[in-house]
Amino acid sequence: MDTVLWAASFPRGPGFYFSLPKLVVLLLGYFAWVSTCAWVDKDARSHRMPLATWNPVLWGCGALGLVVIWLLPWFWISFLFFLILYVAASLSYVTQRNEKVPEAKRVLTPHHLKILAARYLKLKLPETGEEEEAEIPLRFLGKSTTRPTADDNRR
Repeated sequence: MDTVLWAASFPRGPGFYFSLPKLVVLLLGYFAWVSTCAWVDKDARSHRMPLATWNPVLWGCGALGLVVIWLLPWFWISFLFFLILYVAASLSYVTQRNEKVPEAKRVLTPHHLKILAARYLKLKLPETGEEEEAEIPLRFLGKSTTRPTADDNRR
């Protein structure tokens, strides 16, 4: 009941005090960070990487980036700072991971990116060696002593 009495004296604006494009960009960055944290946790367990190191590093970098977004009044500068922290932590994990796994299981290599492009974007990119090592069609002809000499026609 008291809120109804005070409603007339409390000034209200038209609303929409947030930017929808900035909110969408922030949510996309947030969900990308959360999914990367989940992937790193699962991947570090399967490859026996130190969870006590990588989970806090990725979580801390993303959380620090979100705090910076919340505190700084310049959204695009603070979002860039968030992206730098997020990508730096993720790439440092990928670098350490790729050193410890066989070449076929490495991620973010040119071969891995081509596989992802083929799977998700339906792009058919040439393999690494296809352009340089194109097959030359060869046809081997042999001479036979029992056949008539057909080589006379070729000379």
